[in-house]
Amino acid sequence: MRRTLFVLAAAGLVSATQQVQADAEVVYLNGNVRSDRGPVAQGQRISPGTTVTTGPGAQADLHFSDRQRVLLGENTTFRIAAFNYVPREPQADRASFELLRGSVRLVSGAVGSRNPGVVALHIPQATLSPRGTDFMVALANPAYLKVLQGAVAVTNAGGTVVFGANSAAMVASGSAVAQPVFVAALPRAPSNLFSSLAAVPMRAPAVQATASSATRTAGSAVSPPAADNTKAPATQTAASSAAGAAAPAGSAVRPSVASIGKSALWGVWAALLVGALASDSTTSHP
Repeated sequence: MRRTLFVLAAAGLVSATQQVQADAEVVYLNGNVRSDRGPVAQGQRISPGTTVTTGPGAQADLHFSDRQRVLLGENTTFRIAAFNYVPREPQADRASFELLRGSVRLVSGAVGSRNPGVVALHIPQATLSPRGTDFMVALANPAYLKVLQGAVAVTNAGGTVVFGANSAAMVASGSAVAQPVFVAALPRAPSNLFSSLAAVPMRAPAVQATASSATRTAGSAVSPPAADNTKAPATQTAASSAAGAAAPAGSAVRPSVASIGKSALWGVWAALLVGALASDSTTSHP
C-alpha cells in the first residue's frame, strides 16, 4: 500500500508541475483585454493555444514560467501557438508565438537563453528568431522591428537578415528581404507604438546559468529606452549587473507562480503520504 501511494503521489506531482510550467500569467493589465475564451483578468493564467486581444489604449503583460516577458500593446491580437518549459528537460523546450495585429515587446527567458533556435515570433511578413533578446515589433503596414538588446534574425522568402542591438528594420512583405531603418527615421505610427511599449518597466529574466548568462544577476533591471526614442539601452556588463543586484528590495523580481505552485504541491502530497502511512500503521498494530 505504501508503495502504491508513493507512485500515485509522484505521478500526480509530475503531471501538475508540468501543467504549471506550460502556462503564462497576466501580471499587468490595463484597459479591455479579452481572449478567445472570454474576458482576461489580472492574475489569470493563459494556456498555449489561446489568442489574446487588447482594445484601444489597453496593454497586457504576460510572464511565462521561464521568466520570459511578452508585453502586448493596444489594438493587438496575439496567439500563444506553443510553449513548453521544464527546467531539467531542455530538449523539450519550445516557444512559438503569432502576432496577427498590433504591437508586442518580447524579453527572452530561460528557453531563449539555452535554446534560442526554438523561439519564434511569426508575423504576416516573416518569422523572427530572437537570440538572447529584448525587442519590439509593430504591424503598421509594413512591419517594423526595433531591437533593444541581443539580436533578432528576420526570415522570409527574400532571405534572412540579422539585426543587432540599437537597430531597427522594416519588412514590406513576405517576399521582400528585411531592410535596415534609422531609429530616428521611424514613421510616426510605429514610433508611437514603440514608445508606449517602452514606457512599461521591464526586467531582465532570471534564467539558469549558461555560458551566455553566467554574469547576469536575477534582479538586474532592463532600463526602458530614452524618452526621445532614438537610443536603446546598451547590453549590460557584469559591473552593471552587480549594481542591479544591490537594488532596493522593492525592485526585486518576484518569484514565479510556477515555483510557488511546485512548493505547494510538494506540501500537499507530503501531507497525504504522512496521513496514509499513519493510518496504515494504526491498522497493522491494534
